[in-house]
Amino acid sequence: MSIEVDRSRSIDRDAWFIRVVERAWRLDQNPDDALEPTGVFPETLDAPKGLAQTRNMDLLWPDEKKPGALKGYKVAVKPTFARKDLPKAIRGYFTLQSETETIPKTFLPPRGALLPPMSIVFEREDGPAAMIVDVVSSNVDPSELPPALRAIILTRDEATARGATPLVQQKLFNPIYKKSSEVFGEGSDARAQEVLELKRKAFAGDNAGQIWLGRTGKFSDEFRGGVYRNDSLNVTFKPDNRKKV
Repeated sequence: MSIEVDRSRSIDRDAWFIRVVERAWRLDQNPDDALEPTGVFPETLDAPKGLAQTRNMDLLWPDEKKPGALKGYKVAVKPTFARKDLPKAIRGYFTLQSETETIPKTFLPPRGALLPPMSIVFEREDGPAAMIVDVVSSNVDPSELPPALRAIILTRDEATARGATPLVQQKLFNPIYKKSSEVFGEGSDARAQEVLELKRKAFAGDNAGQIWLGRTGKFSDEFRGGVYRNDSLNVTFKPDNRKKV
């Protein structure tokens, strides 16, 4: 890299080289802001929003055999909580994929077990123990976890026995999936009207492309001016087979 930089006359060689190295090794960030104990720099301490909600977080810890590397379970934790609610000493175990792209990682194979999910339990300075209920996948094998994680990842029964109080979690929401019967964010009123117009076109037979699922069932009934049921899942409509319910 140094040789290539020296050959170039179109850039500030020293400044560019320093900037690239700092960003590659994250030297431009304040180490005090890193998540303990993994040293990962968080994108946010709040609960993930938008597309970040569509994929689970990784459960990672330092790899004792590979300094500077991490190991753990991929997409094993639901992103329904804010890491700022956790004690600083355990925040780093729960990471977004985008936060660890440049860090070497070894993922353990998931455990094949039909068991209930597990909860995160931790002590709070300002009150009783708290738990984030059922966010850790049952595919995580507790015997593979380091002692610090085995102490905080428990079954719901174990967490309840410790007198832990459940924290309020955000509802998972996929921003790709939208429908007019729910509020789904900015511009929802205009989007709802677009969806409704699509349903009207599908019912009238004017819609081009894939037919809207509202052609059958409750949406079609509403467009007919009342709650009716007919044969063939409402796909065909004849006045003589319409039955009022």
